[in-house]
Amino acid sequence: MKHTDLNNFLTFLKDTTPNGSYPGDEINYAAENIQKNPNVILEESLSYDKAIQFAGNELKKDKIFLEKVFKNNPESIKHIDNQFIDNHDFLLNLMIGFGQDKHKYSLIFNYLPKEIREDKEFTLKALKINDCVASWIDKKFKNDKEIVLEMLKRGETKFYSPYATFESDREVVLEAVKVDNYGLDYCDDKFKSDKEIVLASVKNWGVTIKHADNALKSDRELAYAAVKEDGWAIEHLPIELQNDKELVLKAIENDWTALKFVSEELRLEFLKNIEVRKFIKENLHKIKNEDDIKLKQILDLIVMFENKAN
Repeated sequence: MKHTDLNNFLTFLKDTTPNGSYPGDEINYAAENIQKNPNVILEESLSYDKAIQFAGNELKKDKIFLEKVFKNNPESIKHIDNQFIDNHDFLLNLMIGFGQDKHKYSLIFNYLPKEIREDKEFTLKALKINDCVASWIDKKFKNDKEIVLEMLKRGETKFYSPYATFESDREVVLEAVKVDNYGLDYCDDKFKSDKEIVLASVKNWGVTIKHADNALKSDRELAYAAVKEDGWAIEHLPIELQNDKELVLKAIENDWTALKFVSEELRLEFLKNIEVRKFIKENLHKIKNEDDIKLKQILDLIVMFENKAN
C-alpha cells in the first residue's frame, strides 16, 4: 500500500493532477479509509472517472456531492448509481453551464447510457439547456425535423449538410442558411429564388449570393446585405451593380481588396480620393495573396496618386 496518510495524499493529488504527471488512478493504491474520503474522491475525480466508485453508499446518494464529481469529470457519469438514471431533472441540471464550462458539461450528455441519449424528449430538453449538446446527438435523429431544427438554431449542421432529407423543407432550409455557408448551395433550387432565404444566407455569408437565382443577384437590397457582410460578394453581382458607387463603397468598407472586382474606371475614381487611399494603407493586412496582380496594380496607383499629391 502506497498511501496511508490522508493529508500527504491530498497534497500529492493537488500537486500532480494539474500537470498530469501521474495517470490519475493513484486512489487504487491508498488505504481504504483514504479512498472513501470525500475530498480525496473529489480531487481524484479530476483525472480519474472511476474515483466515484470508491464512495460509500451514503455519499453515492448525495446529489450535491455527485454534482461536484460529475462537473469535475463528465466521464464519471458512466458510473452513476442506477437510481439517478431515471432522474432526468437531475441529469439535465448537470448540463447547465456558461463560458468554457458549457462545452465541458455538455460531455455529460455524451457519456450517458444510450437509451437516454436516444430519448427524444430528453434530448430536446438537453439541447435547450446547453446548445453544445448538439455535438453529441445520436445519429438516429438525423431525419427528425424537430431535433434537426433545434440543432441548426444552435449552429450544429451535421444533420443538414451531409444529407438531402431536408433540402426541400423551407423551414429547415431557412435555419440552415443562417449557420451553414453551404446551406444555400445544398438546398432545393426553388429556394435560390426565395428572397427571404437568400437574404438570411447573405447576411451571414455574403459570397453565398453566388448561389442565388440570377434575378435575385440584381436585387439591390440583397446585394447591399451581401457586400456589407463580405466585400468580395461584389464579384458575383451583375455589372450594373458592380458599378454602383454606394455598393462599391460598402464593399470597400468591409474589405478594400474588393476593388479588384470593379471596373477600372470606377477603381481609379475611388483611388483618387485621399480618404480611400488612407483607408487602404491602414488596412494592408487585408491582402490575402501578395502575388495578386490586380492588388499590386492598385497599390502602384496609390503610390502614383500620392506622389502627384506631393
